[in-house]
Amino acid sequence: MSDFQVWLITGCSSGIGRETVLVALAAGHKVIATARRADALRELEELGAYGLFLDVTSPAAELRKAVETAVAVYGRIDVLVNNAGQIMLGTLEEASEEEVNRIFQVNLFGPINLIRLILPHMRERRSGTIINFGSIAGTAGYAGVASYVGTKFALKGYTESLNAEVKHLGIRAIYLELGYFRTGVLKVRMLRASRTIPEYHSPGTAANNMETWIAEKTSTLPGDPRKAAEVIVRVCSGLDGRGIPEYLALGTDALMSAGAKIQYVAENIEKWEDVSRSTDF
Repeated sequence: MSDFQVWLITGCSSGIGRETVLVALAAGHKVIATARRADALRELEELGAYGLFLDVTSPAAELRKAVETAVAVYGRIDVLVNNAGQIMLGTLEEASEEEVNRIFQVNLFGPINLIRLILPHMRERRSGTIINFGSIAGTAGYAGVASYVGTKFALKGYTESLNAEVKHLGIRAIYLELGYFRTGVLKVRMLRASRTIPEYHSPGTAANNMETWIAEKTSTLPGDPRKAAEVIVRVCSGLDGRGIPEYLALGTDALMSAGAKIQYVAENIEKWEDVSRSTDF
C-alpha cells in the first residue's frame, strides 16, 4: 500500500478547490488538478500538481479521454473530489429551460458523469473515495436560487444512494454540506437568469432579500477556504480517527441550517402525524 493517495480535483482555479490541491500536496499526496483556465493550471503545476484541462460539462467522449489521461498519470485515482460548481440567481419562473439545463450540467450531471467513468477503476482496485461538494442549499430551500438549490438537493440524494451501492466494494461516497465560504462563487462565477419578473423583486420579497444578502455579505462570509481544505484532506483521508463520514457539514452556518431543518421536519411530522397514518390499509 502506497503512503500517498492520488487525488483528482475539479474546479481548482480558485477557492476551496485550489486550497485542497495545496493542502493535499503538502500532506504528501499526488494531485491531478483540473480547471478550464490555462493560467491556473500552469500555476498549480509550478506548485507540484499535475495540471489537466477539464470542463465537467464536456461531451462524454471528451470526459472519457480526460479520465483516461488522469488515470494514466499515476496508474490510479484514490480520491475524486467533485468541487466544480456555480450558483445561479433567479426564481423558478425567471430561469429559462436552457439556463436550468446549464446549472444542472455543471453541478449535477458533470459530477455524475465523472463518477460513472472513474468507478470502474475504483471497483477493480476495491478502493476509492468520492467526495461531492454540496451546500447549505442542499438541506433547505432558498428563494431566488431555486435551480441551484435543486442541483444540490439532487446531488445529496445521489451521493447517499451511491454510497449504499459501493461501500461493500471498499469505495466510499461522501457528501460535504458547505456553508458560506469566502470564495469567488458569489462573484466571478455566479450566473444570473436572463429574465427578471418585477413581482419577485419588490422590497421585502424573499427573492429580493436573498439577492440583497448576497451583495452585502460576499466579502464577510464566515467560512475560511483553507480551513475547509485542511479538514477535507484530513478527514477524507481517514486520518481523523473517527472513520470516513458519509455526510459532513462544514461551517457553523451549515450546522445551524441542518439543525433548523431537522427541527422543522420533526415538528411537521408531529403536527400531521394523524393525517400521515390515515392513508394505510
